Amino acid sequence: MAMVRDSRASAFVLLGSVLCVYALSLRGGYLNWDDPWLVAQNRFFLHPTLGGLWQIWTDCSATVRYDLGAEYLPVRDTSLWLEAVLHRPNPALSRVIQLSLYGAALLRLRSFLRTSTGNSQVAEVAIWFFALHPAHVEVVAWLSARKDVLALLFSGAALDLYSRRPRRVATVVLLCALASLSKASSIVSPELLLVGDLMLRRKPNWATIGVSIAVVTAVGVVQLRVGSALGMLTGFAGGNRTSAFFTEGTVLLRYLQLSAWPQGLSLIHDMQPEGSWTWHATLGFGAWVGWLGAALWARQRRLIAAWLLFTIPLLPTVNALIPIQNLLADRYLCLSLIGPALLFGELCVNLRGALRSAVLSCMLLGLGAVSAYRARLFTSSVPVLEEAVLHSPDSRRAAFQLGKAYEEVGRADDAIRAYRDTLQRTAGVEEAAIRASIALTRLEEAQGDRSGALRELEAALRRWPTDERLRRRQRRLAPLSETSERDPRDTRP
Repeated sequence: MAMVRDSRASAFVLLGSVLCVYALSLRGGYLNWDDPWLVAQNRFFLHPTLGGLWQIWTDCSATVRYDLGAEYLPVRDTSLWLEAVLHRPNPALSRVIQLSLYGAALLRLRSFLRTSTGNSQVAEVAIWFFALHPAHVEVVAWLSARKDVLALLFSGAALDLYSRRPRRVATVVLLCALASLSKASSIVSPELLLVGDLMLRRKPNWATIGVSIAVVTAVGVVQLRVGSALGMLTGFAGGNRTSAFFTEGTVLLRYLQLSAWPQGLSLIHDMQPEGSWTWHATLGFGAWVGWLGAALWARQRRLIAAWLLFTIPLLPTVNALIPIQNLLADRYLCLSLIGPALLFGELCVNLRGALRSAVLSCMLLGLGAVSAYRARLFTSSVPVLEEAVLHSPDSRRAAFQLGKAYEEVGRADDAIRAYRDTLQRTAGVEEAAIRASIALTRLEEAQGDRSGALRELEAALRRWPTDERLRRRQRRLAPLSETSERDPRDTRP
C-alpha cells in the first residue's frame, strides 16, 4: 500500500512540474504557422454540425481534405469539432486541453515503463526526462500539433495496456487504430508492442499484434492515398532515393543531438539535401549503429529496447522510405524520445550516491528551464518565428512566416526586412520566396514607393518568369507607377 501511495504521489509531482513548466504558454494565442486556417478559421470548427462531423470521417474528396490539412486524421479533427461544440473558439482553452492530453499521455507511458522495465527507479528517471524535454514544447504549445499529442496518448495507452494485459485484443487494437487515425506515422504502433514483449522477456500475443497490424495498415492505405492525391508526398530529397538516404544520415545526427542536447530546436527546419556521402551522414549513421552495437555487446535488453523505441517511431518520417514534405521536425521526436529517456534512466540509475543525484538534478533542472523558456516563446508568433529564423539560417519558410507575423502586429519595416531576407535564403520551397516578393511589393506600395515595388517585381520575374501571380501584380503596379512619375503639368493622355 505504501508503494502505491508513493507511486501516486510521484505521479502528482510529475504532473505539477509539467504544469509549472508550461504555465506561461497557456496565455498564448493562435500562431500564424497553420493555426489560423487549420484551427481558428476552419469552417468545420467555426460552425460545427453533424453533417460536418460525418464529412470528417467519410469524405475523402479534395475539397474537404484540403480544409482539414490535406490529411485523413478524423480523430484529431473530431477532437477539435467537439471542442468547438462545447465552447466557442478560444486558444487558451485549446492550450489547456492540449496540455491535459499531454499529462494523460505521460501517465500512460509512465505505467508502461514501470511494468516493462520492472525497475521503478529506471522508469521514474526515464519519464521525467521524457516529460521535461524541450522537444515536446512544440507538441504541447502549438495547437496545430493536436494530432501529435493525441497519437502520443493513444500509443502510450496501447503500450501500457498490452504490457499488463496482452490478451485484451479488442481494446489494444482500438487504441492502435485511434493513434493511427490521429497521426499517420502511428502506423508503427503495433511494432512498438513487440518492444514491450522484449523488455518483459515473454512471447508476443500474436493475435493482438496481428489484428493491430491489419487494422492500422488499412488506415494507412487510406491516408497514403489521400496524401498522394493532394500532393503531400513531394518526392525524395535531392530528387532520388540515394540522395535521400545520404540526407537521412544528417537527419539522424540532428535527432540524436537534439535528444541529448536540445540546442537548435525550432518550429521550422529546412534542410538542404545531401548529394553524396558526408561527414555528417557518417556521424549520424555511426552513432545510431554504435548505440545498437553497444547494446548488443552488453546483452542488455533495455538498451536494445531503448534503441528500438527511438528508431521505430521515426521510420514513417524517413524521406528515403516515404517521400513526405518535411525532412526534419521537432514533433517527429514526440514518441521517439522515449528511447533516449530510457537510455538516460538506465545509465543514471547505475551511477552511485552523490554523482547520480548531481547528474539527475542538473539534467532535469536544465531540461525544465529550457522547456519553460521555449514555452514562453510559443505564446505568440513573433518570438517563436524569430527563433526559427535564428536556428534555420537558410530557411525561406521561416523568414517568410516571420514577415507575416511582423505584419500582423503592425511592424511593417521589420516585415519588409524579413521578406527581403526570404529572397536571400536558399533552403526550402520556391513558393515562400514568390509569396515574399508579392508581400514585399504590397508593403512598399502601401508606403508610397511604387517604383521600388515595381523594381522588386521585375527582379522576381527574372527569377520566376512564368509565375502568373507576379505578372498580375506587375500589371496592377505598372500603370500606377507611370502615372506617379508623369509630370503633373502634362495634360496629354
